[in-house]
Amino acid sequence: MPETVSYEYLEGVFFGDTYTEENMSTLDFVLYELKQLEDADMVYSQSYCMMLWTGIDLMSRFYSGQLLNQKSFKRIKSFLFEFFPIPKERLRAFIQFRNSCIHSVGYYAYDDLTKSESRFYLSSIFDQVIEKDEFGKKLVNPIEFKKGFVQAVSSYRDALKKDPELQAKFVKVYRKLGYINYEK
Repeated sequence: MPETVSYEYLEGVFFGDTYTEENMSTLDFVLYELKQLEDADMVYSQSYCMMLWTGIDLMSRFYSGQLLNQKSFKRIKSFLFEFFPIPKERLRAFIQFRNSCIHSVGYYAYDDLTKSESRFYLSSIFDQVIEKDEFGKKLVNPIEFKKGFVQAVSSYRDALKKDPELQAKFVKVYRKLGYINYEK
């Protein structure tokens, strides 16, 4: 990618406002994969939730300006805290859901800090991203999870347009992780 490409152009490509024939933005790729899973009736699958967490990891890299894998927990937590529409008191459980999704099969996670185990269940019986039912089971609604992701992306973009420091981080990360080359 040439060094002279403007931030505004890169932003347009990344968020899907500008089409290029030679590559697809990584955000568009995440949204495309989610649509494929929706079309295959796999919204209530670990694959769907993992793709959402992949999108959150991607966005957290743009927000932080961090390209390396170190301190991913801190980076993701910071992005979620700033942009994801979830009550702050549920954020720890939501991040435990991430760990259960990414690091195990069966939505099981162990929290070293509280020395407690959690098992999560995918459900649509409530209209929150994460909730406890009357039996104390932790339920995650993948439909609300995606809505939250889309809202977080939109909130990040709003912040990005106003903050030159975020724009500099965006350009830095975009040059490495902002697009996928493909050939037809």
